[in-house]
Amino acid sequence: MSQLSSEPTGVDCGADCTEDYLSGTTVTLTATPEADSTFTGWSDACSGTEISTTVTLDAAKDCTANFALKHYTLTVTKMGDGTITSQPAGINCGETCTANYPSGTTITLMATPTIYTQFIGFTGDADCTDGQVTLNTAVNCVANFDLVIALPFEIPACPTSGTINDICNGQRQQTLTNVSVGEDGRVSNVDLEGTITNKGWISNATIKPNASLSGGIVTGYITNQGTLSDFEFRGEEVSGGILSGAITNSNGGTIKNVHLTANAQISGGKVCDIFGDIEAPALLENLKVQAGSELSGVIIGDNVQLPDDVKLTDITIGKDGRVSNVELEGTITNNGVVSNATIKPNASLSGGIVTGDITNQGTMSDFKFSGEQLDGGTLSGTITNSNGGTIKNVQLKTNAHISGGKIGGKIIGDIEAPALLENLKVQAGCELSGVIIGDNVQLPNDVKLGKSVRVTKNTLIPNDFELIHFLPALSSQLSCADNVTRPERVDLAKDVLHPSEGILNAINNLPELKDNGWQLTQDALYGYLQLNIDTVRLAVQAVSIKRTTEPASVQVQDNQSIRFITDTGLEVLTQPAVQAPCELQAGLEGFGFPKFVVQTNGNFKIPASQQRWYSVRPDWASVEVAADTADTGLYAIADPIVNGINQIKQVFTDSNGKLREQNFYQAIAVPEALYDLAQEVIESNRLVSFKLNGQRYRGVVDYLVTKSTQAITDKLQVKQQPDINGDGIEDFVLLYPSGERQILFAVPAAD
Repeated sequence: MSQLSSEPTGVDCGADCTEDYLSGTTVTLTATPEADSTFTGWSDACSGTEISTTVTLDAAKDCTANFALKHYTLTVTKMGDGTITSQPAGINCGETCTANYPSGTTITLMATPTIYTQFIGFTGDADCTDGQVTLNTAVNCVANFDLVIALPFEIPACPTSGTINDICNGQRQQTLTNVSVGEDGRVSNVDLEGTITNKGWISNATIKPNASLSGGIVTGYITNQGTLSDFEFRGEEVSGGILSGAITNSNGGTIKNVHLTANAQISGGKVCDIFGDIEAPALLENLKVQAGSELSGVIIGDNVQLPDDVKLTDITIGKDGRVSNVELEGTITNNGVVSNATIKPNASLSGGIVTGDITNQGTMSDFKFSGEQLDGGTLSGTITNSNGGTIKNVQLKTNAHISGGKIGGKIIGDIEAPALLENLKVQAGCELSGVIIGDNVQLPNDVKLGKSVRVTKNTLIPNDFELIHFLPALSSQLSCADNVTRPERVDLAKDVLHPSEGILNAINNLPELKDNGWQLTQDALYGYLQLNIDTVRLAVQAVSIKRTTEPASVQVQDNQSIRFITDTGLEVLTQPAVQAPCELQAGLEGFGFPKFVVQTNGNFKIPASQQRWYSVRPDWASVEVAADTADTGLYAIADPIVNGINQIKQVFTDSNGKLREQNFYQAIAVPEALYDLAQEVIESNRLVSFKLNGQRYRGVVDYLVTKSTQAITDKLQVKQQPDINGDGIEDFVLLYPSGERQILFAVPAAD
């Protein structure tokens, strides 16, 4: 029974031919004919002749899919004189030796000999022997008649020139050159050279190199070293050479090891090792391909029987072609159905219906998948998965599109032009990257989302889901990358939403920036966002992107972190950035500190030993300084707030050749521990103020962080210390749950 299915799912006809959908739903219907049927088109509320059609349900609608039984060809070949007729009518051979019947028709053949012949029996295909044939494929039958009286003459030798209109036998000793065989001519056992025009019969001949034979009937065993064109073959075998034009193989014989010229056609019989023109492939119809054959440069047309072990290279599968259990190489153009196939490395298949289990080692494009599983390789163009099967472990080319069914394994799209996924289910544990998650995509909890995953709707993003890792990384390489560990530099010209003009564009459209004429740019090398105002450059690094429902705004925190809330529903958290990280690394290396780690909280960590490290936070601003006032490098200057300690500044040359100065302040080593426990925490540059257990603390932490010798607790502790920096004020030590300690130099409370 032919089938009818729908996307979204619901109609599965066969069994379920009626389904309810929400008003306005667009339903794609796909008709799948059985092997003995063809799809003829849609009627009622649907129209067209393509196997898939769409209908929008703005009211109750009826669609009719029309199928018709295939017709198969019965061919009768006479060996000897007599007449063959058929019931039901169609064959009258004599004149009409080929007829088409609907699939499943049973035909009875009747033989009538002449007065000097007798009917011996039917041979040919297996179903022919009793004279009753049931057509489920193309069938070739041979009716054999034998003389009951001897011919009253011996068969003479053949003329070697001119036109031959008699029976002749070359006894394998004659070579005929540039002859014509008339309608009454019967030529056998000869070699042929030059140009041979045939309107009669030629049997058991060798076509010599550079010779050509055209037209007529060819029978027996033919060795072809030249070119044969536009003939009917009623023999056992044609081997070798070139075939051209239309070749009808009416006796079930074999054509093998031949090359076919542009747009040649073979119908009937059997073939083996056929090589056509890739640019203008030959058409094969109503025939059987022998086991172990290789086909290339051909169109697989209607009623072609393929064995499991055939090798297909650079072929076209016609509209009625069905190819299964094969390996495909070269360029495959599919207008029919391919099932249970392996697409070999470097091969490509485009178009048509693909079903069964497919192993893809090459590239498949623009096809409809109605099978169980497609595994591996590259997919391109539009892929409609109409039967709920699984597509897994595939690479998706630029702007590919998968709709329907299930996907699993690793699905990897193009980072610059992601593939669109719609109306499908993502299997558990699936890894996605370089894709756009569109409408009606079901995501499991354990899906793994990688680079360049985008969504068509903000609401598809779970709350508190970190999105920054989905953006593509900047392609530029840092010279200090081996010694500076930092959050990934992502391209903010991109977005997790699709379509979009980019996250950076959404930030620059915020009124707080736009109304002041400010526009952030992204440094192509270091990835931070920067804003130049006169001689000041502000720079912040994006460290987190999440979905939010807050209204659009710019929120600047005391510690110089900024929350950009875009009108597209994204929260971009930034921290102050080191504006010349490689120059900073080189300067620190000169003091014996070759590496540092930039943390997502904006602070960076400079390891000194296993027991000691320095906690530093950059100021978000650098200031242009006169070229003759300082050299590039690191400088220690007296801290303006706390006596007896220093703070660090860096002088560097920016990408425009300008000399700039950036300050680096002391930073809380584990700010999360402080914020989790304390109240009213205020950080402004290096100064920190907080309230803990009813007591107010205010001061500047030391750069140095050491491993604590005291017992580790699960909460931050603050212990009083004698005056450490000689300013006459008792100081404190912060004991972190991580087992580290850091001095807090006390500063008198503000007036």
